[in-house]
Amino acid sequence: MSDLPGKRYGTVNVWRDPATPDLWRYLPAAPTAQRAASGRAQVTVMDVGDMLMLTVGAALAPGEAELAVAKAGIAAAAGGKPADIDLRPADLSVRGASLLLTVQGAAPVELASARPSALPPHSAAFSAMLQGDRAKQAKSAMKSGKGRLSVRYDIDLPATRAATAKLAGDPTGVTDIEPAIESGQLMLSMQCDEGASQALQAQAREEVAKEAAKLLARFDAASGSGSERDRRAANLEAEVTRTEAAPIALSLEADVTGWLT
Repeated sequence: MSDLPGKRYGTVNVWRDPATPDLWRYLPAAPTAQRAASGRAQVTVMDVGDMLMLTVGAALAPGEAELAVAKAGIAAAAGGKPADIDLRPADLSVRGASLLLTVQGAAPVELASARPSALPPHSAAFSAMLQGDRAKQAKSAMKSGKGRLSVRYDIDLPATRAATAKLAGDPTGVTDIEPAIESGQLMLSMQCDEGASQALQAQAREEVAKEAAKLLARFDAASGSGSERDRRAANLEAEVTRTEAAPIALSLEADVTGWLT
């Protein structure tokens, strides 16, 4: 799991949209309860003998007060007004969501899973019917805090990795790019984001060589009308940047017990 991006204001993380600098994106640090018009969390617990029935509604939807805190923080840092801040939900995809029970000394157990809505606020509904020891453990988690009943969202935030290849040097006498790179007459440099794949790096290298070949052809065409001195003074410079998808995987988890109060 990666760390949450951007800057934290209260319970919300915010960052500038990379494609639209005047737009801000937000993501709550944890899932939130779906709430009825009355404000009551949509969590139902039915305790019948040794059976426990749970229904839980969750979302990624901070309240207006939390968003107001985030806007105020952005405005203060930028020297603007909160009303002028365009703050919108993060552009994300949800891989899945789970209702989990964790007891001390054991790995989390999935009680129910859900497919949240693809659109904000990515609402999800869970339903679980527990019996025997599992029901006792869930009751204990909710009533005495011995254990944890939680909702977890597994999400991906869109991101890319880049690889930039540069070629530079004196093209005098160069007829083929690759031998010129090997001999050092043309200098190849690579600048890559951490984790950039070998395939991406190879693509950038291949395409910068093609771009350099085009420039070389132009030098050759121009040399017929120019002097040899002009040819020697020329410098070949080519640069190519290529990107690949590199989603940021995150898991956001909230204690459901807190939604019962």
